[in-house]
Amino acid sequence: MKLTTRFLLILLFIAIVPMFIAVIWNIYQYKATTTSFLTLHSAVSELAALNAEEWIRRINRSFAFLYEIENPLQRKKVDEATLIKRATATNSDIMALSFIDPLGNPIFELQSDKVGLKENLTSLTEDIIDKAQNSGKVVFGNVLCVKGVAYFPLAYPLINQRTVVFHYSLEDLWKNFSKEKAGKSGVVFVVDNNGNALSCQKVSRNHYLSLIHISEPTRPLYISYAVFCLK
Repeated sequence: MKLTTRFLLILLFIAIVPMFIAVIWNIYQYKATTTSFLTLHSAVSELAALNAEEWIRRINRSFAFLYEIENPLQRKKVDEATLIKRATATNSDIMALSFIDPLGNPIFELQSDKVGLKENLTSLTEDIIDKAQNSGKVVFGNVLCVKGVAYFPLAYPLINQRTVVFHYSLEDLWKNFSKEKAGKSGVVFVVDNNGNALSCQKVSRNHYLSLIHISEPTRPLYISYAVFCLK
């Protein structure tokens, strides 16, 4: 092999080896960055899930007073209206409540002044009353957005075809999600089972770049997913 050929091969080797090392390093850095992003996604998703689950537990605890109404072993007659009003007054999550008779007429209605409406929120979700009475099961309605505040409607059927309709404020939950950031523009928000963002959340179509699935819903609740993106 000629000396000039050897010299060219040496120069070629000297030029290629650093390029090869640089490529390997960039691939390693990309994988490390991807892993850190996924770790960040996972951490934010878990925090969002914890907030949602805590809110759901609070909602479940708010049903405790209904046992006194439905308890078949109850010897003393319960003043249902007084019991419901007292339970509502001590639960800050309940923004509106309607006690409905078997014919669908309100026995009485309560609503917080914070709602800012003359009519009760139940008038906006009357369809869930029939569904609850016919099925004998708890029925959830679509999240409402009234004057910039989200409300979660729920119809709870009682014995004798009566129904209690709750409207829970989602304002605190939405605020907790809005505080959870991922990067400069990563946001957390809640979607329904079809992937559509629930009402009263400050999101745009651009935020649908990354969907993180937290968990399969264990019951027909809308709070099942956290969505956010990084730019």
